[in-house]
Amino acid sequence: MGWPDPAGRWTSEEVLALPDDGMRYEVIDGELLVTPSPRPLHQLAVWEFYDRIYPYVRAHRLGGRSGL
Repeated sequence: MGWPDPAGRWTSEEVLALPDDGMRYEVIDGELLVTPSPRPLHQLAVWEFYDRIYPYVRAHRLGGRSGL
């Protein structure tokens, strides 16, 4: 199966019906956006960033959930 035709206006129901093929499908204002899923190295980098910044955020009670 090829990629879906991004022309036209998409609904969230149409996007949810697309196959789970490792691509990331999003619809914003009716426009279909297709990107590859993050790779493990990217996920590791995000986790490392989180580990380093979370203590500061928590200590200064930043963000919307101050009870963390």
